[in-house]
Amino acid sequence: MLDGLALREVRLTDLSALESEVLVPDDGARSGREFVIVRFRGAYRSGSQGQPDALYITAVVKMALAAWSASGLVVDLRELSYSWGDEMEWIFGLGRWHAGARIHSPVAIVVGDACRAALMSLNAEAYQEQCRDSLADALALLEQKQAAYDAAVRAWIREPG
Repeated sequence: MLDGLALREVRLTDLSALESEVLVPDDGARSGREFVIVRFRGAYRSGSQGQPDALYITAVVKMALAAWSASGLVVDLRELSYSWGDEMEWIFGLGRWHAGARIHSPVAIVVGDACRAALMSLNAEAYQEQCRDSLADALALLEQKQAAYDAAVRAWIREPG
């Protein structure tokens, strides 16, 4: 009870049995490689039962981007088992939208054998644009996207009006 109001404490881990960790570059001073890697492991529940898992993934990613002020994001799903469930398509919309420059912040997704085919079946175009089979390839993609993002933001800043 809080001031006569019945409340219960909730945690993100109440949503899902998935595990997550947030990783940042350990290169001492900030080097311009401003990104976070959010790694998920476990079994994503099938169908509509997976919605809480999708909510958990979304919440953890948004928390990581906000807490570490990252402009780039790598979502590592190599240890996630996923077979089907429409809400997982949300993964392709993660990142921040820059309304002025009209561009999403850079996002790359690392996939593994236990989720690759199902993710590809959700949205083949988004899969091709964002998913890679190794962390090295995902980081290379992130670097390319970061350059495009930075150019779009610089162009927006220079626009008159």
